[in-house]
Amino acid sequence: MITGILDQCPICGARLGGSDTCRRCRAELETVHSIAQQGAALAGAGLQRLAAGDSAAAIRLLRRASTLRTTPDLAWILSALAGGETPNRRRTEPDPTEKAAWR
Repeated sequence: MITGILDQCPICGARLGGSDTCRRCRAELETVHSIAQQGAALAGAGLQRLAAGDSAAAIRLLRRASTLRTTPDLAWILSALAGGETPNRRRTEPDPTEKAAWR
């Protein structure tokens, strides 16, 4: 298992120590680990494409990664690549008029 990809059991929430079986609920997690690793690999490839300037390929790879396992940082990156809009078309940045009211 790659440390940090899947630190907790998705069933009971117990901390995993690198084992393919949860120590608390005895769930077999080999397939879950494999899927998490595939998602991490796709996200990494997407970030490499983004760094290379190929945003279309980056978005495709990051969307594929998010179908396997969505993390807050992956959702944020996809939102930023979509022009700062969340899937429900709301801006992720505060309205400029709200910023003026804070001053």
